[in-house]
Amino acid sequence: MNEIILSVIAAISGGGVAGLLSVIQRRKLIQGQTKKLNAEAESIQIKSLTEALEALREDYNRLASEGEKLKNEIDKLKREQTKLRRAIERIKDCTDADNCPVAKELKN
Repeated sequence: MNEIILSVIAAISGGGVAGLLSVIQRRKLIQGQTKKLNAEAESIQIKSLTEALEALREDYNRLASEGEKLKNEIDKLKREQTKLRRAIERIKDCTDADNCPVAKELKN
């Protein structure tokens, strides 16, 4: 009878060890899968951020180019304004100022 009890106890404890080993293996497997998923998620985040950064760089370069064009246009307009102002200032010294259509238009 003692042999039967010892056999039952041995079977139970053997099953317990096997169950414990199974739990440990599953835990390691789950941890490995978790690390893999975390690495994949991080890779996806990095890829998304890289794409967003590249899009921002393209927008910045486009806006910088447009800004440079606008700056050149503003400089051109300033030069033309300066020429016009000088021409208008010279009208008063012109001998034909009384008959000048530009001077008449400016007076109106």
